[in-house]
Amino acid sequence: RDIPENMPQVHVRQILVATEEEAQSLLSQLTAGADFEQLAQTHSLDESSRAVGGDRGFVPLGTSILPPELEAAVSGLSAGEIAGPVASSYGYYIVQVVEVQQARSLSAEMRQGLTQELFIEWIQAQRTSAVIERFVDLGG
Repeated sequence: RDIPENMPQVHVRQILVATEEEAQSLLSQLTAGADFEQLAQTHSLDESSRAVGGDRGFVPLGTSILPPELEAAVSGLSAGEIAGPVASSYGYYIVQVVEVQQARSLSAEMRQGLTQELFIEWIQAQRTSAVIERFVDLGG
């Protein structure tokens, strides 16, 4: 019940590469007019989005679905804008904002994922605050 029906969401495409130099090269190509989707299909290390031109679809902001570095990079962008290179623990990203919607309904899959995320956070908080005592019967 803590998950709203609608959330701000951004439709993004991404290219993930291993080095900052490669990311800079791709960014230069994009600035010169290269097609983002083709570069993603050719260069991206992200197997889940490479075949579809780096398309991640709509992603809600304020969740842990996007790595924090990527969310920070796309939060202020408008449709058509590109950010990068963005360093992360996975490598270097180039990210393109396709569309921004301030109040978009969450898909069933997103709601389920966010529900699971909140549940895991709750379990961790319970474990942290729990006091466990063990009583050992030493015979007698």
